Amino acid sequence: MNEIFRAPTPRELEILRKMIREDFQGAENLRTQLEDFKVRTTVEDKDNYESIEIKTKKGMAAKTGQRVPVEGVAYDTDGVKIFVLLHVAEGLIVELEFYKVDGSPIISQPQAKDFTMHVREINPDNE
Repeated sequence: MNEIFRAPTPRELEILRKMIREDFQGAENLRTQLEDFKVRTTVEDKDNYESIEIKTKKGMAAKTGQRVPVEGVAYDTDGVKIFVLLHVAEGLIVELEFYKVDGSPIISQPQAKDFTMHVREINPDNE
C-alpha cells in the first residue's frame, strides 16, 4: 500500500538542505523547491533504507545536467558505507535515495552531519 505524502522529518530536511548547499548546476533553483514539498517513504524495494519520494509544490525547475547531481557518503557503525543520492527528473527533486553498499540492514541511520557530500561531474551526453 502506498503511504500518503507527509511533511519531511527533521533528519530528511537537514540532509536535503545539506545536499543542495553544494555548488552544482541547477542548485539555486532546487533550493526554491524546498520551500514547499511533501515526501513519502518508498516501499517498492525490499531493501529500502528509508528512501523517500519527493513531491514539490512550488519552485523553479532546474537544469542539473544529470539525474543525480550530488551524493553523500557516511559510514554505519559496522564501517560499511551508506550512500544518499539526490534524484532530479524534469528539473524537479523527485527522490532522496539511501542505500548501504553491502545490502545489509542499516544499524544506525546517519544524520546530515555524518554525510560528506560530493558533486558529480556532468556527463555532456546527459544534457
